[in-house]
Amino acid sequence: ITFSKENKLHLLFLLSAVSIIIGLTCCFAKLIDKRVQRREFEFSNFEFEPLSEQKIAKAAESYRAQERTIELGQKGLDNLEKIKLKNSDTSPSHHLMSCIIQKSMSTVMSAIFCFLVREKEFVDAGRSILREYPDIRLCEGKNEFKSVQDMQTKLYLSKHHLAKWRFSMVTREPVDRFLSGFIDRCIRQVFSRIYASSVAS
Repeated sequence: ITFSKENKLHLLFLLSAVSIIIGLTCCFAKLIDKRVQRREFEFSNFEFEPLSEQKIAKAAESYRAQERTIELGQKGLDNLEKIKLKNSDTSPSHHLMSCIIQKSMSTVMSAIFCFLVREKEFVDAGRSILREYPDIRLCEGKNEFKSVQDMQTKLYLSKHHLAKWRFSMVTREPVDRFLSGFIDRCIRQVFSRIYASSVAS
């Protein structure tokens, strides 16, 4: 794939925007952390089991597969699991909730909110915010809810509690989002299947 000067500038702008958003999210979380007294949550939703050897090995294999994918181009892309639809991720100790929209930094935002919930474990496990794919998510199913009401119910939050929360959502320019999804699903996956069938034969 070749890029024109205009496309390169557009890509550089997108990468810069992603970096700024990540930085602002972390700074915002730290600021809230200083202003809001941390309290221990007794909710069963946030009682994490220690990482099993199987999960550690699965994450390590996923990272190795990602490295091979980067090195070999299209090979391996077709082996990714289907996108698991999730509406929102939360970080209760920081009073943050983000609506996750597919193809709008959804993987990165899920990883950021997992990091905020399990910071020490995230770092100790050698996880990467940019490589926390759906099949190896450290917080899968724990800080994810289908709606604000669902979160309220499961975390026993009243409307008074919600007044202290901050809600965010990352959106993307519609045409850019469409092109990204089209390239991922209609070009990369198709070429992956063609490559896989040619290797098999």
